[in-house]
Amino acid sequence: MTYSVAVPINGVAGYRFLVATEANQRTALEESAQISREVQYFKDNISNVTSAEDLVNDRTLLKVALGAFGLGEEIDKKAFVRAILDGGTDDPQSLANRLVDPRYEEFSARFGFGNALGSRVGEADFATRITTQYIDQEFEVSVGQSDTNLRLALEFSRTISSYVNPTGTVTGDWLSIVGNTAMRTVFETAYGLPSQFGALDIDRQVEVLSERTREIFGSGEVSVFENAETADQMISRFLAIAEAQAGPTALTPGFAALSLLGGSVSSSDATVNLLLSNT
Repeated sequence: MTYSVAVPINGVAGYRFLVATEANQRTALEESAQISREVQYFKDNISNVTSAEDLVNDRTLLKVALGAFGLGEEIDKKAFVRAILDGGTDDPQSLANRLVDPRYEEFSARFGFGNALGSRVGEADFATRITTQYIDQEFEVSVGQSDTNLRLALEFSRTISSYVNPTGTVTGDWLSIVGNTAMRTVFETAYGLPSQFGALDIDRQVEVLSERTREIFGSGEVSVFENAETADQMISRFLAIAEAQAGPTALTPGFAALSLLGGSVSSSDATVNLLLSNT
């Protein structure tokens, strides 16, 4: 049985609770029967894998491998996963490099099957790094079963630094974010962008996100979020606006005050400020 991460409250207050209890809850998750079994199996068997075919044909190994990169939904697409691995990342035109979502490139590069230097699964710390990453992801998955927005907030906190300068250009950084559904959702929500935003030309999406970031945080580059305080402000903004758009519940901080204001909530700055002030 897998441990279920406790999420007793939503919004910004819920995020603060998760941050405060993450170490203990993460340990409980790691020691749960299913996770500990999968992690040990991966550590015991990954060094025996000699090809992408070997990996995709072992469901437990593949579950941990994909899960470590947030790609668990691809587990039944064996041919697709094998093509990503076999194609490697040395060639700019490989499948992993052509996909907008940077997780595929990272996944392929980390295993190395299709690259000139070959498989990396035999490296001394390979299994530990992958399983640690898998547990991080499973923690977020468990949180998401109770509150999707809190899962997105945790993912933003964990991964935003990886989007800084992976391509060598500011535009490339933003393209990587636009290509990841979870990250794009955080920015769209935090910036109050309409649901039609994703239908815009991708270059225009990048322009808008950069412009809004400059207006709010003083710089239009993704690197602004390397500052921990700025990243935390972004998370608080995202959660407050997401909560405001969804409407208050009995668990919402300031629920009584919000009810007195009329029983409905908009994503106005006044509402967001009220939500933030009660965390």
